[in-house]
Amino acid sequence: MRKTIKIDKGKEIKINTSWNWAYIYQEYFGHDIIPDLVPAIDAFISMLSSFVNGDEVDEDNFDLYGLEITTVTNVVWALAKNADEDIPEVRKWLDEFDEFPMDIIVPEVVDALTASMMSTKKAKLLREEIVLAASRLTQSLSQQPTED
Repeated sequence: MRKTIKIDKGKEIKINTSWNWAYIYQEYFGHDIIPDLVPAIDAFISMLSSFVNGDEVDEDNFDLYGLEITTVTNVVWALAKNADEDIPEVRKWLDEFDEFPMDIIVPEVVDALTASMMSTKKAKLLREEIVLAASRLTQSLSQQPTED
């Protein structure tokens, strides 16, 4: 699935969620993506379990605090590199952005990745819940005071 994420100041990020992104990630960062995503996978499994059992999905249980910010940006970069092989290495690419608004980018990436892996009606509902939880998480992270 190809998607364009529009961010502030007219900038956009084009991503491609075909599975090749995982190989790009492994080739560039030297290891498989799975160990980096374990916190997200744990949270996803908990959310999926609640969803499958018909329980209300509690976005407060979608805890991604163990996920590193560099992992998130590396995943977005690998997805972008999959869409355009000519983008520069990750640090140079990130320098092209004055802002990298996670509250816009993360829900869009989660939605695109989930859509590329699932296709049933329940999966659509699950994607909506995941995107909502990811959006709330990034909003709460952006509202936390920073230490100087």
